[in-house]
Amino acid sequence: MSRSRRSSFVPRPAGHTRWIAAAFAAALLPALAAAPASAQSENEDVLDLSTTSDEAQSHFWAGVEDSQNVFAVGAVRHLELAVEADPSWGLAKVMLAFVAPVSNDDRQAMMAEGLGKMSEATTDELLLATALRAWRSGGVPDASRMLALLSRVNADDPHLLVWSTQIANARGDRTDPAERQRRIIERFPDYAPPHNQLAYVLWGQGDKNGALDAVRDYLRLASDHPNAHDSYAEMLQFDGQYEDALRHYGHAVARDQGYEAGYTGTAEVHVLMGAYEQAAAQMLAAAEQAPTPQARVNHMRGAAAAYMLDGDRSQAMATLSSAAQVAEGEDLGGPASFSHLQMAVTAALMGRDGEIGAHLGRAGELGPQNPTFHGMSALAHGAAGHVDAAREAAGNIPEADAFWTSVGQTAIALALVEQGDTDGALEALASTQPADPLANAVRGMCLDKMGRDAEAAAEFADVINLRQFGLANPFMGFAKYLAANN
Repeated sequence: MSRSRRSSFVPRPAGHTRWIAAAFAAALLPALAAAPASAQSENEDVLDLSTTSDEAQSHFWAGVEDSQNVFAVGAVRHLELAVEADPSWGLAKVMLAFVAPVSNDDRQAMMAEGLGKMSEATTDELLLATALRAWRSGGVPDASRMLALLSRVNADDPHLLVWSTQIANARGDRTDPAERQRRIIERFPDYAPPHNQLAYVLWGQGDKNGALDAVRDYLRLASDHPNAHDSYAEMLQFDGQYEDALRHYGHAVARDQGYEAGYTGTAEVHVLMGAYEQAAAQMLAAAEQAPTPQARVNHMRGAAAAYMLDGDRSQAMATLSSAAQVAEGEDLGGPASFSHLQMAVTAALMGRDGEIGAHLGRAGELGPQNPTFHGMSALAHGAAGHVDAAREAAGNIPEADAFWTSVGQTAIALALVEQGDTDGALEALASTQPADPLANAVRGMCLDKMGRDAEAAAEFADVINLRQFGLANPFMGFAKYLAANN
């Protein structure tokens, strides 16, 4: 596997690169708008490329298609080879910067370097590079308009239409998202990525059969790509077809050992099947394939959540401790701090209240005492039944922060229900976000203590059987743990 590495580039001043992008856009938009499509490329209505290296072009397009197939590691791998095949080709460097899992400063430096190599670039390349940089620099409306124009001028290029459609909202296009994807499919029926996007849009809209049909089309068109099997597996997972989902997650990993989602998806299915130890093993396998230290830490935290669900406090805490050590070793203060915050809540949930203070203290040393810190602190105290401490921590969360305010209210409710105050707990839960699994699990605890067994069982079942989740999201693990252990 070709893993991403930290960039050694020195960033240029941000104002300089913004001026370059603005100058390119101002100069090129009128020219492209006036030019006939046939003038853009020897091959007429497709993106006109300046490189003469067939190898560089081949890897460039493979990288673009991996990116549009939601496989960043594969995209980076191909784009590094494109740059290697033609080091003078600026567009390949810009595209590599667009997909690489690097810091924003490194990304901007890479893009500046690529733009600096484009003195002999085609008009198409200049505008695409400018659009990609704008997209990654917060100028998404400008990027959307540039990509829409490029797609119109190069009407036979599916990649440009996919990008243009992906950020169509930024230019004010309010077309139904499913209709957008259908338009791409009508124009390019054999290009796979839009079928994938359509499947997820339709699932989100409640059209299960349409989603499954779309994802089967995706699999038919891209059967050799790991993401096609992953998407099909995920739809099967959502539909409760767990054995078939496991098989296709396995196919995804078989096609590329570095495909993390195949491991994390397999772990999710194992959780749904109650096979928590296997779920943890899959999350650790994902950690081994992680392209960045932060991704590795996230997967390790997910493994710890699976151990917690298995009731294995020792392994859960040991894995979180290892995650914190990895983060500290990489100078990732935020992820290290969050690992200790997760340790504090895990210890509280698993009956080790005496360990809460040490982990909260270490978290405060490693990271800022921001809403994340206060919300997780409240949750740890809530799980331990410390009502006053939970209230105090929740009170430090700004009211404008809706997510963490909701977490704080859930924590207070959890502390109150642990103390037997179900009325107070339900009052606190009334201020939480709707359809929050963690709040629903605590609501189930209230109903259970009130003797409303059937309603409690229904709340718990909804949380336990929730099929769309990620183990690296600790709140899902906490919710499932509470629902399964009450």
